[in-house]
Amino acid sequence: MNFVIKKITSVFLSAVTLVAAASCGGDGSGDDTGTASVPGSGLVIATPAGSEYKIVRGENADSLEKSATATLKTAIFDVTGFNITAEDDWHRTTETVNDVRGEHEILVGRTNRPEYGAAKALLDEGKQTDVTRWVIAAIGEHIVLLGDTAFGTYCAARYFADNFTSGNNVFIPGGSLPAYGTYHEGDAPVDPSVYKNSTTFFRPPGNGATGDVIPIYHDGKYYVFFLYHTKGVWAYVTTVDFVNYSDIVVLNDFGGTGDVLYIDGEWHLFAAKVEDGKEVIHHYVGTELTNLRDVDRNIRPDVSRFVDYAWRDPRVWYDESIGKYRMLVCTDVRDGNASNRNGAVAWMTSSDLYNWETGGTFFCSSFYSGSNECPDYFKMGEWYYLVYSDCTFGKRTYYVKSKSPGGPWEIPDHDTFDSLFFYAAKTASDGRDRYIFGWAGDRSAEKFSMTTGTSYDADFATVKYAGEMVVHRLMQKENGDLVAVPVDSITGSFTRVSRNTMSVVEGDWKISSDMSSASVTDPGMATLVMQTTRNSFTLSFKLRCNAKEAGFGIHIPTSFTDKGYYFAIDRQYSRLRTRSGALTGVGGYYFPYESELEQPINFDPGKTYDITVICDGQIMVVYVGGECALTLRGISYGGLNLGLYCYAGTAEFSDIVLKTK
Repeated sequence: MNFVIKKITSVFLSAVTLVAAASCGGDGSGDDTGTASVPGSGLVIATPAGSEYKIVRGENADSLEKSATATLKTAIFDVTGFNITAEDDWHRTTETVNDVRGEHEILVGRTNRPEYGAAKALLDEGKQTDVTRWVIAAIGEHIVLLGDTAFGTYCAARYFADNFTSGNNVFIPGGSLPAYGTYHEGDAPVDPSVYKNSTTFFRPPGNGATGDVIPIYHDGKYYVFFLYHTKGVWAYVTTVDFVNYSDIVVLNDFGGTGDVLYIDGEWHLFAAKVEDGKEVIHHYVGTELTNLRDVDRNIRPDVSRFVDYAWRDPRVWYDESIGKYRMLVCTDVRDGNASNRNGAVAWMTSSDLYNWETGGTFFCSSFYSGSNECPDYFKMGEWYYLVYSDCTFGKRTYYVKSKSPGGPWEIPDHDTFDSLFFYAAKTASDGRDRYIFGWAGDRSAEKFSMTTGTSYDADFATVKYAGEMVVHRLMQKENGDLVAVPVDSITGSFTRVSRNTMSVVEGDWKISSDMSSASVTDPGMATLVMQTTRNSFTLSFKLRCNAKEAGFGIHIPTSFTDKGYYFAIDRQYSRLRTRSGALTGVGGYYFPYESELEQPINFDPGKTYDITVICDGQIMVVYVGGECALTLRGISYGGLNLGLYCYAGTAEFSDIVLKTK
């Protein structure tokens, strides 16, 4: 979260004398407000146990002052885990400022508090016209962050976040206030709160992880809401290209996965919480995401038809086919299924988002024993789609399709988007393209211990909840089936072309002079090693093969044996598969990973397949153009070499291009 303010200067004073104004108007002038520097022992603002302070900004704060408030709130949360209260300075006409003010407040920007007038006097004394100036001052029991413009206030908030948050506490050292700073307007970005954090696969900093993602498109950008794993709250970032993201805005503990709508100037957020062993959907409303209120109209199931211990993950939209709002809910049906395969999606309707009526079962495959999690719904062309995830039999995200808004639902032959490293996926569209967002879970441990007492590679470990966010673009086939393809802006962020090198390990390879293509025919195993690369790259090539399997390796040793990650077009089983030298039988243990780390393809020995690989850190995503995508988390690196291989047949690799950032 660190943010460096360019051309910033700050002055620290141990004491200050402030000039107090005389009246009690909305401009913050009022009775004398005692002024004070921070005591020599320092001032604790927040700890993991909580805080006496709350953040207050003006009722009519502009977007930059709101960004300053969000920056402060998020910074405090990141280091302490405490979700400090943030509110505006509004009060009823029958009240005075003193009726609503707290004893300990952090004032951000223009407020109706008397301390605002005192801080403004500090700025006015030394106002300059060519720079934006700001001050952070301790005034009585209040901390004031104020700039002579809204951007100045934002700079003050960033300074506070960078200098007073460390370890597990928010602490202002003795003698460090008031602090002043300047920032030349010409150096300011158009919107300083947006698009400073560049990444291929989004993940919160530190020990955070991206849990279930709830994406929406609003006001020209994608709002990517997510469950902030290890923090236990909702949060969001915004992006326009899935490469550059805004700072994280931490929200409240609304519960599990849900949905967000913006209607007539108000945000509506739906999410479920567990109460007395039962899941209950709550509805939160407000004009600002950082200040939503529970409307106390909880939504519960018809227990004669659905279980109440599974009633979560609401998906809400206005359904023009029925002229009402429709809600989908993850649940189990009470249908007496003898095999207990009762996972389902229920539906409800409402005319106003506040009063809901049970509609019935929207989808039930009678196959999954777990609830159909994180349902999503959308229309593309002539087809309607229902997306859901299951962690019982398939451990993936699935979809069904229909020509009618409410089904009947048809299950495609290839009904998944990716592997088990792409879970709880939901979609969003800008009206032109539709993208699908899921998470690639972390491994459960660095090492996995056998009963023999021997520890082996972390790639043996099981997959945990939450990790990096992975985004695909959805492509629709003529028959209505969907396939995940690369996001152009993500692949386009890799611009530096690497010079290829190729060294034959075994087999009779034919390599072009520019090393952009290689082909081989061999009854056994043929391998070649390519260049060593950075840990973040894209690899693209065309593959035409008629072999038992042919493909490429990542993080392989020069011997092309043992550890590494191997991806292959498998003719025998018509699939894209991955395996690792680390995932072999060891000490009598065998691991059934292959069934969950593969994707089906329509194999044709006369077809040329376009392959795109995106690798960044532990996450590798492989796309077979028009066929499938497969995501893998790799931990046990055997080196950073790339390689090509073919087993029992022929393979032609062409147009081989590797790019880095």
